[in-house]
Amino acid sequence: MLGSKITDISGSSQVYEGGVIAYTNPQKIIQLGVKQNTLERFTDVSREVALEMAYGVRERFNTDIGVSTTGFLDLEEGHPLVYCAIASEFGNDCFLLNSDYLVKIPQRDILKDRVCKVLIDRAYRHALNMY
Repeated sequence: MLGSKITDISGSSQVYEGGVIAYTNPQKIIQLGVKQNTLERFTDVSREVALEMAYGVRERFNTDIGVSTTGFLDLEEGHPLVYCAIASEFGNDCFLLNSDYLVKIPQRDILKDRVCKVLIDRAYRHALNMY
């Protein structure tokens, strides 16, 4: 969904290389280089894993910026939690979107859309500070 939102922007092909959907822990390891130790120590929904995923995106796509999300949108129990990370040679940013921010949104697709918009905005502002 994040890649789709980015490529909806005219001219995005000049700056967007691609993306990975690494939904399971084995894919986070294989596709993005997340360390097994990090997953075991912090769990897949953590700041540490989000940052390793963003580093992995940068490395695999050879880009200035890598972004990632990891989390769960557990609407039935009312506890959505998403870590978003941005990695670049100029610094890293990782932030939490939790139930205080997301719980008022009743539908999973709307939650996912909100997360994407926040991350794209934050990555854009991060890129502006790089150049």
